[in-house]
Amino acid sequence: MARGSRLRPYTDDRPKPMVEIPGTGTPIIGHQLSWLAAEGVTDAVVSCGHLAEVLQEWLEEAVLPLRVTTVVEKEPLGARRRPAVRGRAAARRRSAVVRHER
Repeated sequence: MARGSRLRPYTDDRPKPMVEIPGTGTPIIGHQLSWLAAEGVTDAVVSCGHLAEVLQEWLEEAVLPLRVTTVVEKEPLGARRRPAVRGRAAARRRSAVVRHER
């Protein structure tokens, strides 16, 4: 399971999406969700794994520009989860989110 070992010590007590970008006071996931909302996305599903409860708690308490649903992976599915994503969806590969600057 991906535990953010290359981001230690920042990931000792939080999952990778909860690592704050220095000087912003906002974790990576907050920026990603704001970027999606800026592109017109109104609903997002966030797949949680390692330390899922930390991410879920932040998502429940944060004031976000879109609706977020969480799904907890009991075992890391990685690329095997793709067939489960159907219909209109914004896709991301691994940990990268690409944002086109206008």
